[in-house]
Amino acid sequence: GERADPLAALRHAYSSVSGAVAMSAATVMLALIMLLVSIYGSDHRFAVPFVVGVGVTALASLTLVPSILSVLGRSAFFPYVPHPDREKPGRPRRRLTTEWVSRRPWTILIVTVLALSALGVASRNIRPTFNLLSQLPPSSSSVQGYHILSRAEGAGAVSPISVIVTGPGAGQNIRPALSRLSVAASAAGPTLGVYQGQPASLYRVLLRHNPLSMAAVRDLAVIHADVSAQLPHSRVYLAGQTAQNADSASAVRHDTHWVVPLVLGTIFILLVLYLRSLVAALYLIATVILSFFAALGAGWLFLHHVLGLSSWAGGGTLYGFRVSGGLGGRLQYLHALQHLGAPPEPSHG
Repeated sequence: GERADPLAALRHAYSSVSGAVAMSAATVMLALIMLLVSIYGSDHRFAVPFVVGVGVTALASLTLVPSILSVLGRSAFFPYVPHPDREKPGRPRRRLTTEWVSRRPWTILIVTVLALSALGVASRNIRPTFNLLSQLPPSSSSVQGYHILSRAEGAGAVSPISVIVTGPGAGQNIRPALSRLSVAASAAGPTLGVYQGQPASLYRVLLRHNPLSMAAVRDLAVIHADVSAQLPHSRVYLAGQTAQNADSASAVRHDTHWVVPLVLGTIFILLVLYLRSLVAALYLIATVILSFFAALGAGWLFLHHVLGLSSWAGGGTLYGFRVSGGLGGRLQYLHALQHLGAPPEPSHG
């Protein structure tokens, strides 16, 4: 809005931000493509469609949007249409944020880092869950049905644990031992059968905990360890919704431990090549990590203390990370410093 000729202003803006927009899109696309190393199905299938979506959006931002702005001119900013010709001479528009940062960079840096760090610490209190019922409103039929069944038959009745034993120990009745487990409310069985030419037996175990909770997921380890100790020469399988939640939690942990370092490492290398500055790349990676954990903490504080939720969707952390790496504004800032001949300094971030 500071140039009288709209097309000249558009050309200036495009030359200033196009590189940052393209680079920001590239970092997000790289982050998403790394999900191909995931073993959790929804994460793995997430990669290619969203890479294509981000790429198309970036292409439209660099081609379609400037074309529309060139046609519409200043009217595109209605109702706040800029009119630089009406600015009074000698009185440039004041940008309060810019003035605050330039006058007290260290103060703002310290306050901002402390505030974001405090929110980041709150993210440690996040309690993940794979309980789909907890994501539904209390008035839904499935939630009400669960409470009715729990009161009548016990918490574990909504989803019994299926314990399957194959091999030599399948003929041995371990129901009394299962019933005595501290995590079990009751056990039934065995039902005998054959699996892949070997004898097999099936037991149904009702847990004392809500079988959809993370506490129930930990109970599975107790059951598996106990049965395996009793029947060391047999194979033990656990099935049911609780077992599915346990495998989902394990897959999400695997994906988080692999995807996050791969994404950060790949983006860091790309930034070093693009900016030709190790310090600038480290600055950007640090801001991404800090803002990511701060966003998690702020989200958890709002969900827990304002909305009253007691848990966080199990895959929410990795989902938040893969969409939180937008670097456009920070890249544009570094671009400006480079064009001015000034080295990027974290204190002005």
